[in-house]
Amino acid sequence: MLKFLSKVRIEFNALDPRIASCMEFLAQCNARKAKESNPSCQVQVKRRTDDYPPKITVTFVNGVEETFDATSTPAQTIRTLILDKGSLLETEQMFREAGEQWPVIVPEEELRQPFTGIKVRIEFNALDPRIASCMEFLAQCNARKAKESNPSCQVQVKRRTDDYPPKITVTFVNGVEETFDATSTPAQTIRTLILDKGSLLETEQMFRDAGEQWPVIVPEEELRQPFTGIKPRKAEEKKQ
Repeated sequence: MLKFLSKVRIEFNALDPRIASCMEFLAQCNARKAKESNPSCQVQVKRRTDDYPPKITVTFVNGVEETFDATSTPAQTIRTLILDKGSLLETEQMFREAGEQWPVIVPEEELRQPFTGIKVRIEFNALDPRIASCMEFLAQCNARKAKESNPSCQVQVKRRTDDYPPKITVTFVNGVEETFDATSTPAQTIRTLILDKGSLLETEQMFRDAGEQWPVIVPEEELRQPFTGIKPRKAEEKKQ
């Protein structure tokens, strides 16, 4: 979490019964892994003596400051919001370093095109704070190696103006369509699921091209056979 921040300021009155969120967030900031992720991030604690409500103010590495009401916002929620915004900043930085335009602007005529033969469709509202997964997945799709691996794969972005949750829909080469909830599924998880299913499709195609039966049906008696023939190498054999 701290790797996305340059400064953290936690303010509270020790006698205030509403300081649970501040205490938990401070503990997260002081954790060894958090400190190691960004040793230069400053964590400041201001102990107040008035009845000012507890609050947490964070400054992101790009200078943007955000304040959270710690009386009503759980520490875990604040952490999640920071991670989501931080992932979005990383995606933005990746685009800028690659010389790509940011933010991603989709021409109006593209939005009106029918979705025939589309392989990847990413939908989100740019004002929705939960779009980190969509942005990261879009960056992966726009990477040079990804484009070269399948130039015919179409990637379309639909910018929504309602409160519809961000989602990613992919169509595999066999026509099967699958939709992922991008609010709760990280981009890397979606990528892994696609690779796993893609490998299975490749195996299926290989069997069909060879005229073999698919799916592979293993007789019950074979499943019960012991795994004879498996022989671990002895220590003396390894030394030779």
